[in-house]
Amino acid sequence: MAAAACLTMAVMHLLVWVRRPNSWASLFFATSALSVTAIAGYELAMMRAVTPERFGQLLRWMHLPVWVLVVSLVGFVRALLRTGRPWLGWSVCAARTLALILNFVHTPNLNFREIRSLPQVPLWGGETVSVPVGETNPWTMVGQFSSLLLLVFFLDALVSKWRQGDRRRALILGGSMVGGLMLAAGQSALTVWGVIPMPYFLTFAFLGMVAAMGYELSRDLLQAGELALRLQASEARMSLAVEAAELDLWEWDMATDEVWVTDKRRADLGVASNETITATRLLGDIHPEDRRAVVQAMADSRKGTGVYEREYRVIRPDGQVHWIADTGRVEFDPRRQPITLRGVSMNITRRKRAEQEAQQRQSELARLSRMNLLGELSGSLAHELNQPLGAILANAEAAQILAQRCPPDLEEIRRILSDICQDDLRAGEIIHRMRDFLRRGRIDPQPLHLGSLIDETLKLVGADATARKTEITVHVAPDVPEVHGDRIQLQQVLLNLMLNSLEALSECPIGNRRLRILVDRNERGDATAAIEDSGPGIQAERLTRIFEPFQTTKPSGLGLGLPICRSIMEAHGGRIQIDSSLGRGTSARLTFPPAPPRVRAEVASPTETVEPTVQTS
Repeated sequence: MAAAACLTMAVMHLLVWVRRPNSWASLFFATSALSVTAIAGYELAMMRAVTPERFGQLLRWMHLPVWVLVVSLVGFVRALLRTGRPWLGWSVCAARTLALILNFVHTPNLNFREIRSLPQVPLWGGETVSVPVGETNPWTMVGQFSSLLLLVFFLDALVSKWRQGDRRRALILGGSMVGGLMLAAGQSALTVWGVIPMPYFLTFAFLGMVAAMGYELSRDLLQAGELALRLQASEARMSLAVEAAELDLWEWDMATDEVWVTDKRRADLGVASNETITATRLLGDIHPEDRRAVVQAMADSRKGTGVYEREYRVIRPDGQVHWIADTGRVEFDPRRQPITLRGVSMNITRRKRAEQEAQQRQSELARLSRMNLLGELSGSLAHELNQPLGAILANAEAAQILAQRCPPDLEEIRRILSDICQDDLRAGEIIHRMRDFLRRGRIDPQPLHLGSLIDETLKLVGADATARKTEITVHVAPDVPEVHGDRIQLQQVLLNLMLNSLEALSECPIGNRRLRILVDRNERGDATAAIEDSGPGIQAERLTRIFEPFQTTKPSGLGLGLPICRSIMEAHGGRIQIDSSLGRGTSARLTFPPAPPRVRAEVASPTETVEPTVQTS
C-alpha cells in the first residue's frame, strides 16, 4: 500500500515537471517517491529471503535507491525551501556516494561482512519474516556518517526557514524530515549492529517524509493554480477594460525588431495571427508627415529617461487616416542598454475630429468677433478712407483744369498725379488691413515682435482714437523676446482690448482720456504687453464674470470679445489678466511665452526699440 501511494504521487509530480521543466521541486519529489517505492520492494523481498546470500544481494542493491533518495532530498530542500547551506548539501551527497561505492566493493554489502543465518521472527497476524544475523562491516560507519550529515543539513534548513518567518513550513516539512531520518537511521543501526533482531522497516520512516513533502508541494501547486485563476480573471478584466477604452497593448523587442500586439491591433493592421510583425512594418503604416517625428521620439526615449509619448496619424489598409496616441516605457539591462519598449496605444481619431470641429467653430466665432470689431470702427474707418479718396478726387479735378490750359502746366500735372498715386496707395493699405483682419483661413503661427504687432493694430484703431480725442502712448523695452503665434489672432486680442479701453475713456473728460501701452519682459523671461487706461474702471462684481460668454455692457455687443481673447491666449500658451478699480482705470496684461530658439533662429534679429510716441487730437 505504501509503495502504491508513493508510486502514484511520483507519477503525478513527474508529469508536472514534464509540463513545467523549471519545477525542480516536483522532479526531486518524484525521484524521492520512486526511491521509497523501490526501497519498499527490496525490504519486502528481504523479509521473504530464504538464504543469507539472497538477503545480502538484496541489501546490497537497496543502497542504490537509498543513494537516489538522499540526493533527491537534498535537491528538494534546496529547490522548495531555498535554504540549507550548499556546501553541506554537497558534503551529504559526497559521503553517500562514497558509501555506495564501498557497498559494491565489499561482499556481501556495506552493512555486513558476513551473514551467517536468517532466523525467522514473528510479525503481526502470525506471519514470520527473515532477520539477518552476522558480522557487521566496519565500513557501515560511512553510511551512518552520511545520515548524520543529512540530519545536520535538515536541521540547518529548518532553522533558516524558521528565522525567515515561515514557521509552519519549517515545522511540518523540516520536522517530518528530521524525525523520519532519525527513525530510519536508528532502526538501521540497531539491525546492523545486532542490538535488536528485526527486519528493515525504513519504508515507514521515509513514508512520513514523502507525505509531508507531497503535502507542501501539492499545497504550492494549489496556490499556483488559484493564482493562475486569479491572473486569468485579472487578464480577462484587463482585456475587457482595454477593449472598452479602445486601447492596444504592444511590446517591441529591440534585439529581434519583433513587435507583439493585441489581436485587435492585428485585425486593424490586416495582419494574420501567425504573421510576424516588425517595427519597420509598423513604421511603414505611419503617415509620411509624422514618421520622422515618431522615430525621433523613440530614439530620445532610448537615450533619455525611457519615457515615450507621441501622437501621430496612421494609414489603415482601407486608406482611412486615424490618429493614434502612444505611451510607453523602455526597459534597460544592467548596462543601461535598451532591450524592450512596452506601451499602450489609443485611437484618438474621434477626439481629434472633435477638436478640429471645435477649432473651426471657435475660428468662426473669432471671425464674427472681428467683424463686430470692425463694425464698431466702421465710422472712423470710413472717415479714414474718405480722406485719401477725397484727396484723389480733388487732385483729379485740379488736373483736369490744368490740362485745359494752353499750354498745359505739365510739371504741376505730374505732381498732382504723384499725389493721386500716394493717396491711392494709402487707401489701398487701409482696405488691405481690413481684408487681412477679416480673412478666414488656417492658423499661421510665426515669430512675431510685439512692438510691430502693436504698431499694425494702432493703424486700425488710430482714426477712432483721434475721433474720441484720446492720447495713446506706446513704450517697448529693448530686450523683449519674440513670441510665436498667429498674427491675425493676436492682433484681434490687442484690438479688442484697445477698443474696450477707448469706449471706457469716452465717459471721461476730454483732457483725461489717456491710453498707455507698455511692452516688456518679466522675471521669467516671458514677453508682456499691458494696455492701461485712465477710465472709470469696472465694478468688482462684474470683474469676476468678465470672461464669461455673452456678458457685455455694450448696446450692440456680442459678449464674446474677452472670452475669445482668453481662448486665443491659452491656445498660444499665454495668459490674460484684467485688473481694475473704480475711478482709477483698467489694466489688461498679456503674457506670452518666448518663441522656441529654433523658431527664433529662422527669422531676422528683433527690430529696434520703439520709442514712446504720442497721438493726440
